[in-house]
Amino acid sequence: MMELHERILEVVVLLQSEGALTTPRQARDLRDHHLPTLRRFAAGEGMPIADLHRALWAIGTAALATSDLVLSEKASMAANCALTLNGCQVPDG
Repeated sequence: MMELHERILEVVVLLQSEGALTTPRQARDLRDHHLPTLRRFAAGEGMPIADLHRALWAIGTAALATSDLVLSEKASMAANCALTLNGCQVPDG
């Protein structure tokens, strides 16, 4: 769980940086919708792993679509970590 917490903190820091997922509007809307969930978890609030995975997956996908490869990679790694904690198999690859 500590590894997931650290990975989510990295994603939150990137999302809060200036210009992160500001355009197009769909990316900004996804960021604004999912950032509060990630912030709450980073602050120590408990929540379902499935909700975290959903938020991280959406952020990673939006970041990839906007060519923010660093954010996409961090969000994807955190999403995979959440899947592992949820008892799902993460494919090697």
